[in-house]
Parts: sequence; C-alpha cells; structure tokens
Amino acid sequence: SRPQQFQSPLPSFPLFEQMTLIRGGYDPYTGMDVGPFYLSRFPVTVSQYAEFCHAMSYPPVPEWKAMAPPAELANHPVTGVNLFDSVVFCVWLESATGFRFRVATESEWCFAATGGARRKYPWGDQYVPGYAATQVEHPRGTFPVDSHPLGGTSGGIMDLVGNLWELTSTIFDERPDSHGMNFTFPPVMLALARSAWWETDRRIPRGAGPWQEAARFVMRGGSWGGGPEWAAMDRRIWTSMFNRGGYGGFRIACSAEPVGDGFVPSPSYLAGRFGAFADRIQLTNVDGSQAIAQKQ
Repeated sequence: SRPQQFQSPLPSFPLFEQMTLIRGGYDPYTGMDVGPFYLSRFPVTVSQYAEFCHAMSYPPVPEWKAMAPPAELANHPVTGVNLFDSVVFCVWLESATGFRFRVATESEWCFAATGGARRKYPWGDQYVPGYAATQVEHPRGTFPVDSHPLGGTSGGIMDLVGNLWELTSTIFDERPDSHGMNFTFPPVMLALARSAWWETDRRIPRGAGPWQEAARFVMRGGSWGGGPEWAAMDRRIWTSMFNRGGYGGFRIACSAEPVGDGFVPSPSYLAGRFGAFADRIQLTNVDGSQAIAQKQ
C-alpha cells in the first residue's frame, strides 16, 4: 500500500539563508560536469539534528542521553549518523519546505570545494595550520562548524576540510580509472523514509534492492582525527549506508527543484512557510528549473 504522506513542522534554524548557490562546471577530480545546485555553508549541527529527532520522533544518536545531546556540542557537526539517517533528515526538510533536499554527490562536493580548480585544498596546494580542524591542531574532538572561516571557500562554505568526514551519495569504486557512479535512492527507500520511520529496533527491510548492491559510499574531507594529507582533494574513503561512526557526518544540498510535477510555490505559500525571511527568497530559473535564490 502507498505510504501515508505527512507534512513536518518547519525547522526553527535558518535554512535557505545558509545555502550557497554553486553554478556548476567541470570537476577535474571526478571528471564530471556539475549542474547548478545549492549547498549548505555548514555541516548539519548537533542542535539541528536534535531538532529533527524531536520533531519527527526519530531515534537520536546512540551516544546521546535520550533526546538531549550535550549542550556544549550544539554548534558542532553531528556525528554518529549514517547515510540513511541523512536521507530521512532531507525528507523532513522536503516535507516542511516543498523543495528537494538531499546529500550532495561526490562531484558536487569536489566542485564546491575548489570551484573546478585542481588544487589540494579549497585555498591552495599547501596546508595552512589554523585553516581546518585536523590533527595539526591537536584536537580532542570536533570544533564548532564556524571555527575556521579562513579555510572556507570564496562562497563562504566552511568545514569542507577537516572536522569530520562528509557523506556523499556517490558509490565508491576502487578502480583507479573510475570515480564511482552517482546513486539515486530508489523510490521504495524514500517511501520507507516517509512512512515507517519509527520502528524502534531500526530494522530496515533488506530484501533485494539497489542499496544492497551499492554497499559502499564515498566520504570526503578528512576529520579532526586525521592529518592534513587525509583532508586533501586526492583522498577519499568509503562507508556503508548503515554504518555510524564518530568521524563522519553530512551537509545538505538542494536541487532547487520543487517537489512534484509542475509544483511552483506561490508567494503566499512562501510567506506562510518561511515567515520572517520569506522576503529574502525569490524563485529564479536555473538550468530550466525553478530554483531558490537569495536576493542581493
């Protein structure tokens, strides 16, 4: 039977205000052409993920005490989450806003980091201490997501290097002449995310399906637990869809495509859904589709 649709509450944290338009181009690290998309300036934080868990009664990070993460980590990137968790988080945002949120592909992530230039880090080929959270800084854990602004991109995207490995939706391929293929989550998996979320034992049906064949997904960017060489653009690792680790997290992307065929939010819809900052959002045309853009 068709899963029951829902409309989740609008998140309290800034959403489109923290998205940067990536106009796209050729990414030399993956050999792929990247179209226009939006990417969050920061990884999803502990407080944002906690709000999602509370709003949707989603099981929290196992290390948290119930729904209460450590207050001192509120602005740190959330860790201990997997790719499926990130899909459900994006479906929550989709339900609240009417726009398609997702995890970026590897080629999108790489292009956002370097703007299509072939360099080791967003700022150049040499690692600069203080530009990112790696073992050079001798950390004991993650940093707040806005702690290293000097290491950000020209578009203000931060933490693409260090702090935590970031999930992508690209299947990992070990062959040196291949950079993997992008994986589109099958409708049945999105249906699971939209309906039977709250099975307390977190068992996900493992019948025959594309996600079984696509067991490994690319992670990028390095973390606080590794040296700067692991944060370089020529490094990538993999993780499974259901693996949770203390060194990995995610940030959100937006395809700038309204949900549903022909769905274009009206100004009144935007005003009702986005409240105080609705007047700072406009609909514009990017690559033939409706998109979200920040007014200058």
